[in-house]
Amino acid sequence: MVRKQLAQLQAVRASCTNDRGVVIAKIARLLDDRRVDANSLRTIRCSDTVFSVSSLCSSSTYQVDLDPPGEKGATCTCLIPNQCGVPCHHVMAAVKREGSLLTDMGAFYEKFVDKVYFSAYFQRAVGSMTAYMPAGRGLEDVLPMSTDPVIIAPPNKVRRGRKPSKKRRRSRGECTPRQIYVSNKAAQLSPIQSQIH
Repeated sequence: MVRKQLAQLQAVRASCTNDRGVVIAKIARLLDDRRVDANSLRTIRCSDTVFSVSSLCSSSTYQVDLDPPGEKGATCTCLIPNQCGVPCHHVMAAVKREGSLLTDMGAFYEKFVDKVYFSAYFQRAVGSMTAYMPAGRGLEDVLPMSTDPVIIAPPNKVRRGRKPSKKRRRSRGECTPRQIYVSNKAAQLSPIQSQIH
């Protein structure tokens, strides 16, 4: 299992070192697909930065703000940009309608894509990972093993159960708890009170 996880991490590391774009290749492909999907959306400008985006074949309408106050990127009522940090196809349609933002893709990525998807950031995060162990080498070859075996024995003391399963039989002449209580109470009473009782 460890070997499989290390192989997966090595594949991620190799893919991110091969990325030469501003954003990682997976996000660039996703944005290209969303740009194509944006062609089937109708966009209406509501204000300078707010757009109403609706589908041509359904009645759903989304509000897109390309420059929300106090936030980086864009917001959409579908919440995909807020949750993922990558613009949805509604934002792509609004950006396409705006027109000026698509001339420089570097500025587009800087404004709308979260920094964790940038190639440089991703390479810094993944670059210092442990390298993959080649086949044939086990964990015994990599991790130092102790030469002294440690023997772990079970404890000597056996725990007793909390409540006995059977009621204990009293021996002949043994007092019951009630008799003990009554005799202790009688001993505490003064001689006059014991005559009354």
